Amino acid sequence: MRTPLSLFSYLLILASTVSAQSAQLDFAPEQPYELAGAQPRDAEVRDFDRDGDLDIAVCAQADFEISVLLNDGNGNFSHDEPFHTGVRSWGMGSGDLNGDGWFDLVVTDGENQATAVEVYLGDPNNPGKFLQAPTIHAGRFPIDALMDDFNGDGLQDLAVCNNVLYGLTIFLGNGDGTFGPPYHEPSLAGFSSNRIAKGDFNEDGIVDLVLGGFSSIRLALGAGDGTFPTLASPSGSGRSVAVADFNMDGHLDVAGIYIYTGDGFLSLGDGQGGFLGSIPFDAGDWGLDLAAEDFNLDGIPDLAVAADNFHQVQVFLGRGDGNLEPLQAFSTGPEPQVLAAGDWDGDGWIDLAAPYRNYGQTAYISVLLNQSPVEPWQLLGHALNGAGGQPLLRGSGVASAGGTLLLDLENGAAGVPAGTVVGLQSNYSPLYGGILVPAPDYIFQGLNTDNAGQLTHGLNLPPNTPANMELFFQIWMLDNAGVQGYAASNGLMVTTW
Repeated sequence: MRTPLSLFSYLLILASTVSAQSAQLDFAPEQPYELAGAQPRDAEVRDFDRDGDLDIAVCAQADFEISVLLNDGNGNFSHDEPFHTGVRSWGMGSGDLNGDGWFDLVVTDGENQATAVEVYLGDPNNPGKFLQAPTIHAGRFPIDALMDDFNGDGLQDLAVCNNVLYGLTIFLGNGDGTFGPPYHEPSLAGFSSNRIAKGDFNEDGIVDLVLGGFSSIRLALGAGDGTFPTLASPSGSGRSVAVADFNMDGHLDVAGIYIYTGDGFLSLGDGQGGFLGSIPFDAGDWGLDLAAEDFNLDGIPDLAVAADNFHQVQVFLGRGDGNLEPLQAFSTGPEPQVLAAGDWDGDGWIDLAAPYRNYGQTAYISVLLNQSPVEPWQLLGHALNGAGGQPLLRGSGVASAGGTLLLDLENGAAGVPAGTVVGLQSNYSPLYGGILVPAPDYIFQGLNTDNAGQLTHGLNLPPNTPANMELFFQIWMLDNAGVQGYAASNGLMVTTW
């Protein structure tokens, strides 16, 4: 049942130039847990003991030990199930290689002339422990790995990026923890790679791979048969890479960190396996690793950076247009090398963990639990493109009785009539070639975008506005470049408090 429309008789239009304010994050002080190996280099997040909680495995560059930190469900990782390997590992990958429902691990040999990739299968009889399977061999200096189904047979395959010889090696899985012969991708034969990520960048339903290298980044488009012959090059080099839709246009983008400066950049994907341009951001001095997650639960991907020289994790909240808000810093132990992200304590918020080097001493992992205040605004998507591309609507303000809400529109057509649709529930019905997200309980007409295609619409909530009420918003505007002469922003929802 809808709330009576009389609520909207109290809403007042404000002529406002106040911009949206960035949300503040809050992570609890870091909790350190000792690691079995020195100089941690990579981490994998999985439920290794199948108890319903995310665990963390960490490999060691200067040692032969893997730490498997088992979570108690509250974000406590004091239970370590370490195991000894035959390699000093620079990278790891995880997945279910033999289809038994238990996560398995591979670890790469971090020696310059080495080729070994050791395989460890999760032991169903000893949760959190592993059984060694036959070792496989990739290119020289295998440095990172990931698993997925690259040839569409339903079995987990393995991709290994190599730093010295053959940039990418593919192993097709047999479904029993073993693999077919290595396939060294010829298109990347001379590429020195050091990090690997995945996504579908040309939107053909086939997994593509992103390889970060010392000189550049390469996007290798999957052919669906385990080969990756088609390449594209996002901007910059890649000490680390992360994948998300940072500008909320429905296409995957790539975030990277330049090898020698630590500066960051976002390369915006076009959905066809190419890139539209690059947006720089200051990742601080010597940023080492990236994690792309929604840390404030507003529906927009954010970016976290392990800042080695500053002994902290730096989080950049996404704006939804490919730009990032100023960094918010949270202290870790000395020289964090790697980032792992997941909901450690089961509260629905994404937490962080940063293994740190603590050079010359025992290595630890800093666990930071996300205790941020609830972000009341949620982006709901379904924008209808126009002359300015995808109109972006964001919200801010005080969503409580007597408070003022601010709706900020960007990327609209310049100088056109617009209206804000407000609803007390969602609608999601077709309209002018797009989707009307709110139920049209009230429409504020007589608005106009400015010469930059922007609009700020302020609304006063009445003094009797109840808490925990959902309000839905969307701005529609005339636009000759739209499908039927209209464009629309994404839908937006706020929950009052």
